[in-house]
Amino acid sequence: MAQLNVIFHGLAAFYQRAKEIIVFLPDMPAVHVYRAGNWLAETELAAGFYRLEGVTGATQPAPFEADRNLMLGKIQLSHPYQGSHAVLFLPMPHHIRALKVVIPTGFEGTDAHVVAGTKGMAMAQVLTYNCADLSACRLGQHDWCPLDPHAAFANLHVHAEEEVGELGTEEHAREAFSATIRMLGNLDVRLKPGPIDLDPNLSLNPVENLDPREADSLEERRKRLSAVGSLVREQRLALQQKNPCALNDMFSAFDRASEEVFGSKTGSCTHIVATES
Repeated sequence: MAQLNVIFHGLAAFYQRAKEIIVFLPDMPAVHVYRAGNWLAETELAAGFYRLEGVTGATQPAPFEADRNLMLGKIQLSHPYQGSHAVLFLPMPHHIRALKVVIPTGFEGTDAHVVAGTKGMAMAQVLTYNCADLSACRLGQHDWCPLDPHAAFANLHVHAEEEVGELGTEEHAREAFSATIRMLGNLDVRLKPGPIDLDPNLSLNPVENLDPREADSLEERRKRLSAVGSLVREQRLALQQKNPCALNDMFSAFDRASEEVFGSKTGSCTHIVATES
């Protein structure tokens, strides 16, 4: 039995029903990009509806980690699908792990008491499935398939976030949060102004068959790849001057850059979880 990890990055709302999870990606075209696919090779995810196929759903629903997510509890969708760029329908996963957890600045609004106990908000979520045949795994009509259908696992990444860090302002974070809350229900809950900081303790949550670098936001990846490019150019020039036959050694720059951590900013988009009432 193979394993498929579906990794959600950025802004998303997870709505648990009896036998499935509906994932809403709020429509924020001025700031967010939407992509899905294999790591480092994701392609644009067009607006529309998608169903995860080829996996075996769990008979017992796996719980979201309450200390790492903003949990709205049981609600009835007031405006199904309105305000979404894309909607994904997924079977119940066997495991759910929250990654890159940030500390909320606090909440305000007439319904703020609903989320008063929130300790952290995840910016990445991993839903893990069993599947008999990786080659049968698909995300609706999106152009994706696992790289190696004979491997023991595959990772499908779904991004809904800003790629340029300067767009991920505190104001955008609050606007994105409110848009997601409105999508799920008629609740008046807003993020209080203030910086959103990563909690290093809650963020330590290893996932089987997932390299920690795969949890990078698009902004972090962009910085990482930029650094890799600079290292490769520097290595290549040095090798050309000393030993033109040793150009293959320049790829050691990739290994060095992969160990770097770039900046303190972690992004501004988080996940919200609700259950069908």
